[in-house]
Amino acid sequence: MLSWGVWEGGAGSWDALLERFPDHSIFQSHGWGDHKSHFGWYPHRLVATGDNQPVALAQVLVRRFPLGVSLAWVNGGPVGRADTWGESLRAAVQRVAGTRHLYFRINPMRELCDGDVQAVRSGGWEVPTHRIGSGQTIVMKLDAADADWLKSITSKHRYYVKKSNGAPLKWDCGNSEALRRDMTALSQSLSVEKDLKLPEWDAPAMDDLNMRIGDAAYILVGYLNTKAVTGCLVLLNGATAHYLSAATLNEGREVSAAYSMFARLRGLLRDRGMRVLDFGGINPASEAARGVDHFKRGFGGREIRYLGEWDWATSPLLRRAANYLIKRRMRGM
Repeated sequence: MLSWGVWEGGAGSWDALLERFPDHSIFQSHGWGDHKSHFGWYPHRLVATGDNQPVALAQVLVRRFPLGVSLAWVNGGPVGRADTWGESLRAAVQRVAGTRHLYFRINPMRELCDGDVQAVRSGGWEVPTHRIGSGQTIVMKLDAADADWLKSITSKHRYYVKKSNGAPLKWDCGNSEALRRDMTALSQSLSVEKDLKLPEWDAPAMDDLNMRIGDAAYILVGYLNTKAVTGCLVLLNGATAHYLSAATLNEGREVSAAYSMFARLRGLLRDRGMRVLDFGGINPASEAARGVDHFKRGFGGREIRYLGEWDWATSPLLRRAANYLIKRRMRGM
């Protein structure tokens, strides 16, 4: 008989178990869950067992609101058997959250297939009326030699890679305090330059991320005359790298620095034993994302659609209210 229960092991054993599932993701890792507590979420780790074997996992982030309402969010999961994610999982989350009024959203990062869709629908989940992400991304293998990879990308991207490689850019990579500060400054400066509300990494958040996942957070920054002008933050999980955040300032855009940055990042990741890079999403339905999507698409890779976001609530009213608030939040970003 299948049952969901609270995981009672430590960080290392959770991550080791997670990596046994092909659809595992950095956002289900123990360190990432602890990092999200910095933003007011409380992580609960649950395991589904059948015939004394783990068949599914879910790291559930819970946030409490007034009037006894709780929000549960499973980013990058659950993982494992989709037919286990239904009523028994929701009941377990209500128990550990200690709440009667629950809005619950999952976001499995595995490629869409009809069998999983049927299993999720049969488990009582619905497609949200307003999604947080697009559910689409580009996945690129990193095993090709540099010359072969350059031949595979678009001619325009190849031109900009060669152009930016000729610029007097200096590079640094790793996860040092200096790199964390420079990446933070890049993100904040880009927000000012473009008058956009971008996800920002302030110094305390970056330091907390370093404390929770250490070298799994990998930063590459390019400098012109000692000034940081381009950079990216990548999360490493097994043999997969997840492109989390990037920023290029005006000085960097003048020399197409982001193209050189990505070419260098690809080589560095390959040298570290990474086999796959997930570009961290594209959003073809968004006019605002067109430029970023064009940048990502030009480097090759395969576009995929994830199983993506599904939701459930203890009442239809709570579900409508949660989706309305998510819609307002996404419009403000």
